[in-house]
Amino acid sequence: AVLSLRPHLIWGPRDPHILPRLVDRALKGRLARVGDGNNMVDITYVENAAHAHICAAEKIMDPESSDKVRGRAYFIGDGKPVKLWDWINQLLQKLDIPPVKKSISYKTAYRIGALMEMIYGVLPLNGEPPMTRFTASQLAHSHYFDLSAAKNDLGYKALVSDEEAMRRTIEWLQEN
Repeated sequence: AVLSLRPHLIWGPRDPHILPRLVDRALKGRLARVGDGNNMVDITYVENAAHAHICAAEKIMDPESSDKVRGRAYFIGDGKPVKLWDWINQLLQKLDIPPVKKSISYKTAYRIGALMEMIYGVLPLNGEPPMTRFTASQLAHSHYFDLSAAKNDLGYKALVSDEEAMRRTIEWLQEN
């Protein structure tokens, strides 16, 4: 018996990827909004993602509900999408970092990403490109999902509120 959980943009304390990169680039003045800044994105606080896994395990192990959930895919999020660049600026503000004011069009960011991918693919450079086509797309476009199946079939709901999640994350970022 198997099912698939699809949490989107997992964030929170001990995140080694997204948040440290955003903060580092913002501190260096190298973070620019990609696109018009109105894109809506689902985010999933790490403890809410863990809770979704527990809900899924309980349902798939339950003989009465296993047939209903087996083989299905479930989108997971904190409950409502956020305007990505407002959320990023809120995070930066709470860290006393100036908000993102520079912007770049999606087309330009996409072209830069393609060029960077090519350069990093040809030359023996360490690390990863500062921009990729995928990153440009994720930062510029809306991507949020219907969570009703996870709520109805798995009994999932976010346990940690947006405000509490942000408080915990800011506290961790300030300590590290």
